[in-house]
Amino acid sequence: MGAEWFLAHPERFERPTLWFVARYSIQLSYGCSKDSYYSNGTVLRQALLPKIFKKLYNPRRISSGFSGFPVEKKKKIPLQPCRKIFRRPRGTHPMPYRYLQPLAEQLAAFGQPVAILDLETTGGHLERDRITEIAFLRFENGTVSAVEQLVNPQIPISRFVAELTGISDDTVAGAPTLSQCLPQILPQLRGSLLIAHNSRFDYTMLQQECRRNGFAFGAPALCSVQLSRKLYPQHRKHSLDSIIERHQISVRGRHRALADVEALAQYLQTALAEHGAERWQHTAESLLNPQRLPAGISAALRDDLAAFDDGCGVSVWYEHDGAVGAVHSHRQAFRETVRLLHRQPDAVARLQFLPAAGSLHSHALRIALLAEHRLPPPEENTGCHSIEWFADAPAGSLKARVRPLLSGWRGHAPTGVFKHPKAAKRSLQQWAQDSGLCPTLLGILPHTLPAGAPCPAALAGGCSPACARQDFDLHERSVRQALPALSRGIWPAAGRLRIRETDPFSGRSAVMVCNSGALLADNGRWYTDAALLAAFQEAFKQRSPHLEIESDQAA
Repeated sequence: MGAEWFLAHPERFERPTLWFVARYSIQLSYGCSKDSYYSNGTVLRQALLPKIFKKLYNPRRISSGFSGFPVEKKKKIPLQPCRKIFRRPRGTHPMPYRYLQPLAEQLAAFGQPVAILDLETTGGHLERDRITEIAFLRFENGTVSAVEQLVNPQIPISRFVAELTGISDDTVAGAPTLSQCLPQILPQLRGSLLIAHNSRFDYTMLQQECRRNGFAFGAPALCSVQLSRKLYPQHRKHSLDSIIERHQISVRGRHRALADVEALAQYLQTALAEHGAERWQHTAESLLNPQRLPAGISAALRDDLAAFDDGCGVSVWYEHDGAVGAVHSHRQAFRETVRLLHRQPDAVARLQFLPAAGSLHSHALRIALLAEHRLPPPEENTGCHSIEWFADAPAGSLKARVRPLLSGWRGHAPTGVFKHPKAAKRSLQQWAQDSGLCPTLLGILPHTLPAGAPCPAALAGGCSPACARQDFDLHERSVRQALPALSRGIWPAAGRLRIRETDPFSGRSAVMVCNSGALLADNGRWYTDAALLAAFQEAFKQRSPHLEIESDQAA
């Protein structure tokens, strides 16, 4: 056999390279790292490496045509490949991931299963793009198992994404859809702590994709980017590529879900070894979103929480006697409910989740449940003011006054929502002047007039006809006719509004009728509180395309 058998490439392209050096160069570089293992999980000791190199560089294996070594015998001795020694194990059973045993033992301190997760998607838009691959390593009771699944996104994959990830339309053509995968995947993720690099994207994408396919999902999450910033503040970059380069982590296929998960697991174990278990655990727990459940939470409550979505909805809190004790509206139901449990760990025996089409719809559901179970409204001031109409006597004139807008039920909708009482008073005075109404009959003068005193507006140059004749009926008709022109403060329109809210993922929609910060319930009464006002203000400010607002002309 000639010398060319041992060359990686013909001599005209590059300098001659030993065949076995070219073949094992990458593998040997991985083998020199601290996480190199035999196929059975045994650590490859650094003391073995000289023996391996000695065997590989045995001059008896070199042909006489190669002048770099002395020739002893022209005997062909086949090379003993060591690929299996350095190959990264892969599988769904715990044995191939024995090198992650220190990490598995540390993750057991969280008191719940842990899943290191990564998603490959068609892009970075949470509403338009879809999942193309999902993979995670699940740590439970000291064991490690892997799940890797290609997903047919049912939308085209761009050329850029295909070149980046290696996942093209042809790759996922025969893969199942996400709705077909979730019944097998979600049971392994529910009740687990999710760890992901930039977990906000992966967690939100997975949660919204579950909603799109009719599944509820919520779980605590830990972002490894934030963990890296806390543990390694001296470094500026904390992307997965930077971490891989910084810690010399071996990766068998970047931008594939399971390969990225394995690289992230190696980083977590490396950080654990460098910083110690105590600091690593303390830092990780400080970054959990939300915190771990209180220690005394029953298994039944944990099961109830596993059925929670982390989107908009309502949580119903049942007391130990079976009665409804409280109802809460949420934008992130799972996380917000866990935070409430930390404040009131003994206040609930059972939890129920009701999904909503959006934030406003969640408040509408809460209000309906408050009325159904006759629960009192929250004892709080909304922090806003409104205009109240009253008659100073059974046959007196219709007057206006500024009053705090209180939480609770009322028979009619408030007149406007104002952040400050001075703003409401200025609006009343300007409206009365523009509409030609008598400020005395309205009772909006800066100072109270003595009984029988003439109207200052009439003395200054004339007032309304109702003022001159003291015609209270005419005054009331004039007020009601001019009322649509009165400013409503921060409320965007006069009169009732019909709002249709639609969930862009599930397609669920709901219609609500509201006026001046109050929402019309099924019992025909109006309800308002501070949380509802904040939801209205945010909805009108953002002008979401999933929110349709129109005037309601119903009486």
